[in-house]
Amino acid sequence: MAYLNRIEEQRGTPSEIKSKVVPSDDGPVLEMELYEEIDSYGGIGAKQIAGIIRTSGDVVRIDLRLNSIGGNVFDGVAIFNLLKAHAAPVHVYVDGLAASAASIIAMAGDKIVMNTGAWLMVHKAWGVAVGNSDELMELAELLERIDGELSSIYQTKSKQPTETVDAWVKAETWFNGAEAVDAGLADEVGVVAAKTFASAERLTALGYTKIPEALQAKTEPEPEPEPEPEPEPIPTYDRERERQRHRHAAARLGHKNAALAAQTNCE
Repeated sequence: MAYLNRIEEQRGTPSEIKSKVVPSDDGPVLEMELYEEIDSYGGIGAKQIAGIIRTSGDVVRIDLRLNSIGGNVFDGVAIFNLLKAHAAPVHVYVDGLAASAASIIAMAGDKIVMNTGAWLMVHKAWGVAVGNSDELMELAELLERIDGELSSIYQTKSKQPTETVDAWVKAETWFNGAEAVDAGLADEVGVVAAKTFASAERLTALGYTKIPEALQAKTEPEPEPEPEPEPEPIPTYDRERERQRHRHAAARLGHKNAALAAQTNCE
């Protein structure tokens, strides 16, 4: 969740986020699709979301469609706060996966809908650091404090006891739609089919260790079928071509016979 001390060379160009303001019976609605990693560098960051909200004018509702493996914890928290601070109600639709920092963003919804086949995952923050023992201990303490803040966000939405929420976060817990509703982390299960998930290999590379078997089955790409061998060409009979071949053969035979006759006459 937390990409702390990210190496400068790994920073890329921010991804684009699809957004538009559409009319409704109640007034203009801001629609956004967050289908990328949560990160200001190479993904979708809080600055982009802030710019979209700022330039969209007065809207009566924000509809956020979410399908993300997670990313930078601080960008995730900032986006959560941007949405919570907006005067309009926020409806979040988890279209595929809301994992890690993306699950924090989902909690900003006044209504959270888990569409068919969608998943939500919560876990402890993690980071990468290089240094001496004091510096590594400092990072560990920071991560513990971050975990506490994240747990409080989940607890505010779910109304579950602190011990229950802390256990979810510590265990890396995956919720399908019905489980998320039962846990209080979502309000309803939708009927829209889930979007494409990240590959199982990609989720594993991110350090996620308890990917549900049902989700692994969905994320593993089907093997590409082997190409069928091209059939050998079937010979066709060309009558005119055969006639020409016979004429050429006859002509060669005629020349040969003529040469033989000329040689005989010379003898």
